[in-house]
Amino acid sequence: MGSGAIFGTGAFVNASAHLSELSAAQAAWQRHVAFFTSKGLSGESSTSLEDCLMLYLLIRHFDRRGVFEIGTNVGTTAVVMNEAVKRNGGTCTTCDPIDYGALLADSGLRFINARSDAALSLIRAEARTIDFAFFDWVPDWQTL
Repeated sequence: MGSGAIFGTGAFVNASAHLSELSAAQAAWQRHVAFFTSKGLSGESSTSLEDCLMLYLLIRHFDRRGVFEIGTNVGTTAVVMNEAVKRNGGTCTTCDPIDYGALLADSGLRFINARSDAALSLIRAEARTIDFAFFDWVPDWQTL
């Protein structure tokens, strides 16, 4: 990522406008890791910091405001995507049928303790929109 370019569909995206924000996003990730490991959770299957930062840059660059994640686990991607979408003036919703208790209550993240189809039904009923989705788990057929 040294050049600030992200490979996109058919072209490169210039992410240099947001590179200076990555240290704050990384700090949020590190605080979150410290929180969930203090609860005895390992985060063994979590998304890497580098991949989380890539998601951050994509959300910031494309000015996404309605982020939806399937598969919270301990929340590493959710926390970093939330940092990005907050800067864009939006919200991040994440869902998982298992609540590991790994998200801080004051994070600003919306956690829906349900399968993705139920979470999407709730979002639809609230007339909310999604303009960025990250599947960190296999979605069910109803979601697709």
